[in-house]
Amino acid sequence: GCREFSRETESFVCTARHDGDARRRDAHHVFGTERRVPRDADDVVGAFREAYAISKGTKCRQYLFGVSISPPETEKVGVAAFERAIETIEQRNGLNGHPRVIVFHEKNGRRHAHCVWSRIKADEMRAVNLPHFKLKLRDISREPFIEHGWTMPRGLVNSEERNPLKFSRE
Repeated sequence: GCREFSRETESFVCTARHDGDARRRDAHHVFGTERRVPRDADDVVGAFREAYAISKGTKCRQYLFGVSISPPETEKVGVAAFERAIETIEQRNGLNGHPRVIVFHEKNGRRHAHCVWSRIKADEMRAVNLPHFKLKLRDISREPFIEHGWTMPRGLVNSEERNPLKFSRE
C-alpha cells in the first residue's frame, strides 16, 4: 500500500499508482545519472525506497523536497513548460543534479505535475539546506503568469489577499 511513506510522499506515490489508463500519465525519474521512463508505478516506489535508503546514512529526517505544479484551470500547458519550471526550482534551491521523480497527469482534462527531489548529496552524504524555499517558490510561481500574460491570483500578487479556503491537496 501507500502507507509505507510519509504523508507527502504517500500522496505522490498513490497518484502514480492509481493514475490508470483512464487518465493520461507520463512519468519519469532520474536517479544518479541514469534517465529512464518507468514502466509502471513500482519504479516510482523503488525510486523512493532508494532515496530513503540513502538518507539513512545521514541524520536528515526530511530527506525529500516536493512540489505540485498546477497552471490556471483555463490554460493548456505543455510538458516543456513544466520541465522549465522544475529546472528553475532545482537551480534556485540548489538541487541541480539531485535524484528526482516527476509525474505528469491529467485530472478533469487539466495537466499538472508533481516533482519530488532527494535532498541528499550522495557523494557527501549530507542534505542540501533549503533556506527561504517558500519565498523562492512564490517568486517562481509568479513568473509563468507574467510570461504568459495570465491573470495572477490576488493572493499571489499580495499574500494578505490569499484565500485560505482555496487549497488543493492534489
